Amino acid sequence: MNDMDMAAMMAMLQATSAMCRACAADCGSMEGSATASMCAQVCTNCADACDAMMASMKPMMTA
Repeated sequence: MNDMDMAAMMAMLQATSAMCRACAADCGSMEGSATASMCAQVCTNCADACDAMMASMKPMMTA
């Protein structure tokens, strides 16, 4: 994978993470619903996974 691909992948992960966090916030505002709280958890897990993947890719980009 070349540097361009890595940069594109990082940008995509960052965008996905931000989108998932926004989704979690939206779900979190619909209080009182079990579905809303499940949605918020799933979206938060998704964002955390994206962030973790970005963190693990950073060293590869500078190598």
